[in-house]
Amino acid sequence: MTTTTTLMADLVVRDPHGRLVALVEVKAGPPMTWEMASRSRDLVLGGNVSVPYFLLVSEEAAFLWALLQAGGEAPQATSCRMGEIIARYWPSRPVGSRITSDQLTFITRLWLLDLAEAFADELNDEASRCLAHEGLVEAMHGGTVLSEASA
Repeated sequence: MTTTTTLMADLVVRDPHGRLVALVEVKAGPPMTWEMASRSRDLVLGGNVSVPYFLLVSEEAAFLWALLQAGGEAPQATSCRMGEIIARYWPSRPVGSRITSDQLTFITRLWLLDLAEAFADELNDEASRCLAHEGLVEAMHGGTVLSEASA
């Protein structure tokens, strides 16, 4: 008997062949710590690490885990600031306003769709370079980003 686990995420990133590349969780609200981000990752994944990448995006930071490491190494994790990304996709944002979950999800989806079509020399911000350094941009190149999907 085969058991299939369905993973739910705010966004799902797939490569051009439809293979799952990353699950993306978007969290608006108070600033996230590594501990909070790790708990959110564990809740979404439920112990399943068959997805290559997990990205948690908050207004202040993005936390990325490269989950499938060669040789059984522990997952690599990194974080980067999201300020440049928010400003690029919402340049008229009122000063001091907090972003809603829907707004952050929309901005994140636009950003990831742009990255799926980007080339290395087009990555002009810290967050995009961070994702590229960990291999996510290459893995998703030519792919797509789906909203509110299950994997």
